[in-house]
Amino acid sequence: MEPEGVARMSLGREGEAADIAGGRKRLASEEYHPRSKLSAPPVPLQEITVQWPGERTLSERVAVIFILHIDEHGVVREVIPDTQKSLPGVDEAVKKAFLGAKFSPGRIGGESVRSRIRIEVVFESVLTPKNSVVVSERKSL
Repeated sequence: MEPEGVARMSLGREGEAADIAGGRKRLASEEYHPRSKLSAPPVPLQEITVQWPGERTLSERVAVIFILHIDEHGVVREVIPDTQKSLPGVDEAVKKAFLGAKFSPGRIGGESVRSRIRIEVVFESVLTPKNSVVVSERKSL
């Protein structure tokens, strides 16, 4: 069996990370509401699988944090790393997985809105038949 990293996704309660991230590009002039302004956050409509990159074996816990920009239709428009640590291939693998994912959109009242959420993806080494990771939701970061 190949080692696999198990990833957990945590949805942050606040969107301040994207605001504080100084210098990060914003999508045009479109407003993406932070989690703290939403009455209902975006939720993945299916399990999100992140493939552990390359030949490197996962031997320790690895956590990466990202900001997702999700439009009012639940489409992920941008995935921005929000962590100092960058590992070869990991950022690309996470971006690929989330850009292909569909979410229920964030809501303010009953209206679907563009939203910005902060997520943590955690890879942990386990033995499984495939070299991939599964992302699931956790309530707080």
